[in-house]
Amino acid sequence: MSLNKIYDSKFVQIYTEEGKFKKSERYEYIYRYLNSNIEDVQIYKSYQFPYNLLSISTGFLFAHPVGKERAKIPVLPDYEYRDYKTNLKCLSNGFINQKDINTVMKIRPSKNCHPNCINDYIIGMNINISDKTKSQINKNDLFKHFVEIQAKFKNIKEWKQYIYENCPINIHFMKKITNNTFKNKLTEKDMAIDYDIHDVNEIEIIRVIENTFEDMSQTVKILDNYNNIFDRIKNECDKHNIKYNSSEEVKHKNLKYKGKLKNMRYKGIRWIELKYSDLMKLNITYKLTDFIS
Repeated sequence: MSLNKIYDSKFVQIYTEEGKFKKSERYEYIYRYLNSNIEDVQIYKSYQFPYNLLSISTGFLFAHPVGKERAKIPVLPDYEYRDYKTNLKCLSNGFINQKDINTVMKIRPSKNCHPNCINDYIIGMNINISDKTKSQINKNDLFKHFVEIQAKFKNIKEWKQYIYENCPINIHFMKKITNNTFKNKLTEKDMAIDYDIHDVNEIEIIRVIENTFEDMSQTVKILDNYNNIFDRIKNECDKHNIKYNSSEEVKHKNLKYKGKLKNMRYKGIRWIELKYSDLMKLNITYKLTDFIS
């Protein structure tokens, strides 16, 4: 038994599921209505693809084969779901009746997390950037508690029963799930961090949080903007001999596309790609509008 995710948007996750199913179970959709007073989980089972439901709901769609005929998934809008390891969010309620804290963090399941990751928790702390003698955030303790509060499903059947009853629309699970998946231990990749800061040293605290949780060896892609951030980063990389990839590097220079050399621009926009740790080395003064997409 296995599940393979073939579509993942902000609202709908679609899995193909292997096994023996009835014709009336070709499409199985567990969902909640959007912008509605109806909060109960709804379940749709039919041979027909739920076109109309997808536009007014959010949930999990399981597509099943019937006999030798595989379930067909039509072309759907490309609404990419984006999530990051660390995210600045409004968590103001975490500061209510709390003294001596300047940071609230929500430790939650990440995108493509283990299917046992269904719970989150909130913690408040005081990050003192002037104290360089001790670690401000104990990542190991946070991860240990994150693991402790998660479910202990043993197989796909138990996990799907949870989906039927709860339809956790804010959690986007891993792309391939088998019964053996549930034998695997959780890792730090299954954990994401939302945070809110009430302090004059907000930027410095953000740096502490990112240095604690972000993977410094990950590759980041920056799209060009009205401030010419592409040229600013590229010039700094060239000055310091830092390696990067960009949309302007044509791999096959002898090939032409409609009479012109073909680049790899994203919807016509230039981009540059480099290691996060290398990006941090560059002497760049960013503008507020650099962070507005």
